[in-house]
Amino acid sequence: MRRVFKPLKSLRTRTLAVVCAVCVIPVLFVWLASPYEDAVGHELRQSLENGATSAAHAIRKQGMDDDYLETASSFGIWVRVYDMKGQLLVDQNGIEKPGLRDRFLFAPDDPPTVAQFDATIAEPPERLVYRKSFETGRHARCGYALDAKLLVCEYAQVIEALGFKRVIYLITGTPRALSSLYDERYMVTRLTFLVLVVAIFLGLWLGWRIGTPLNRLREEVLERTSPVVSTTPIEVDGDDEFAELAQAFNSLLAALDERKKASESFMADMAHEVKNPVAAIRAAAESMERKEMTPERAARISRILTDSAKRLDGVVNRFLELARAEAGLPRAERAEFDLAELCESLVESYKQDDRFQEIELVADTQPAYVSASHEHVETALRNLIQNAASFAESKVEVRVRRGEETCTVFVVDDGPGIASDDLERVFDRFFTRRDDGGGTGLGLAMVRAIAEAHGGDVHVESVVGEGANFQLALPRQRS
Repeated sequence: MRRVFKPLKSLRTRTLAVVCAVCVIPVLFVWLASPYEDAVGHELRQSLENGATSAAHAIRKQGMDDDYLETASSFGIWVRVYDMKGQLLVDQNGIEKPGLRDRFLFAPDDPPTVAQFDATIAEPPERLVYRKSFETGRHARCGYALDAKLLVCEYAQVIEALGFKRVIYLITGTPRALSSLYDERYMVTRLTFLVLVVAIFLGLWLGWRIGTPLNRLREEVLERTSPVVSTTPIEVDGDDEFAELAQAFNSLLAALDERKKASESFMADMAHEVKNPVAAIRAAAESMERKEMTPERAARISRILTDSAKRLDGVVNRFLELARAEAGLPRAERAEFDLAELCESLVESYKQDDRFQEIELVADTQPAYVSASHEHVETALRNLIQNAASFAESKVEVRVRRGEETCTVFVVDDGPGIASDDLERVFDRFFTRRDDGGGTGLGLAMVRAIAEAHGGDVHVESVVGEGANFQLALPRQRS
């Protein structure tokens, strides 16, 4: 199989890209700090202008302190109002304390605040913004303070209302979390280029370290598909994630090997069962060619052909049902039903069976709802009950119990029991200890296949001379 290499989709290329991105993104972040702070400054000035409009409205309607406090809190600013003599009339600070982000970025130092800046300079009436407002009616400015760690915006406006003038002075700010890095952006860029060289080599090595084991694993898997499919285990080196992946493939190969052996055994068993009726049909055909056909011979050959055809049809049908069950019953309709009702119904039907009139059949049940194929579960239970009744001395008891995770049917007989050597083989195809020729050895194999197809299980417990206890467990229906 030819490998098509796609560089852009290669895991090595992506690994290299990620490693380089980790080196380059920080310096890009630093270079983008200035446009970000410009945008922040614009937002601060807009907040001051909106706050001035709101404060002017409060002045004109002779508002109370609560009006100014609402303005300060809404826009995150510090509002102060003075008369023309510089006397403070209103003082409301709505600037919140620095948040967790700012405290984290400035650790171990606390982020600077507007209050700290305000305490280091003259009173507002002596500040340039305040004095400029008398010349132009309003004035604003933004700048950096406290060693360029704080971006501060001020705004002053003269308001005339109701025959008097007032001066609104507003201030706000935000910590410059990236200021020190931005000031050193050229040095950071030079350092990034040096680190990037190392990152490229590291990315190439990491890509090789990841890609090489994957390629080797890929080649070993492909080798097992051509020219003959092989389930030979993959060699596992080391104890890292690649070794775990190889072990997972080995688990898959082992499961495929088991399935392959089961399929081969299935075909061999079917060929063995089909062989006898086919041989009978062939012998009847050859006999018809060699001897003259009389009415008696015709009737006898007709019976042979009919019996062989029925047997052949029965074998094929049983194998098809078993094959569907072992494949997981993919097209079987599943619905919720009560195992107790089904078992009680089956016990009553077998009580009417002439073959088991000397056997006492007892049902001991409790409601146990499962979601399963009613038809196939009934087939499994019939096989279990009929098998138990065939070996029982006098009694077969069918119990149904509901557990936390499963519902279990116990089929208990008082027969001769099962030898310890046979306990592991009772569910194998064509295994039987019946001497009357009435068993095909497929019934219990069908029970196991149906149980596993529903996510359940079946097993048997037995002591020679004390009977057998077959237990069929199916997942419980969740309400």
